[in-house]
Amino acid sequence: QLNPKLLQMRADHFITLCTVISEQLGNNAIDEKALKKQLLESSESKALKEAGIFERIRNGESIRSLRGEIIAAAGKVGIEILLKNIPFGKTMESYVEAFLSKL
Repeated sequence: QLNPKLLQMRADHFITLCTVISEQLGNNAIDEKALKKQLLESSESKALKEAGIFERIRNGESIRSLRGEIIAAAGKVGIEILLKNIPFGKTMESYVEAFLSKL
């Protein structure tokens, strides 16, 4: 059963938690190239561009280090894109779906 306290954390902390769990389970790292493409093609790409996210990525900053800024600029769309790019199994998918339903 899903712990309601888990859903009370900030979105960037939840994404970090999911990433760490995924990595500890031996899953591959997030494909930053594919993630950047999805951010560019998203409905919030203008907001991300205005926030300077794409320029910072071009300058070498990792998407991982920009999670908070991506969420601040793109809101729920940014959260969904970040979460859906974490490689994890079915159990974690249910946590992600529950988290997204609370947004």
